Amino acid sequence: MRHAPPSVAHREGLVRRRHPALVIDSAMPMNERTMRRDTMPKQSKLTRAAVNIGAAMGRADRTAHKVAKAGAVAKEELAAIAKQVDALKKQLQKTTKRLKRALG
Repeated sequence: MRHAPPSVAHREGLVRRRHPALVIDSAMPMNERTMRRDTMPKQSKLTRAAVNIGAAMGRADRTAHKVAKAGAVAKEELAAIAKQVDALKKQLQKTTKRLKRALG
């Protein structure tokens, strides 16, 4: 496979080139290039790891909040069911009392 010949701009060094940390304009003086490189450092592995850890902690926290909320809802439902059971017990006691009086 043949590559295309370089253009005039490439040959004269006027084309912008990509650099991992910044965009370098080849017409820019060298001291300005190094100054820009110093102001935009590459993210360290430690920083990236910290970001990943923070994201994982956020997900875990969100899941914990969902579980806690579901637990609170379940607790309220359980209290409502307990009230219904108590009401049914009272009703059964009254019905049993009436039945005994009717038979006895």
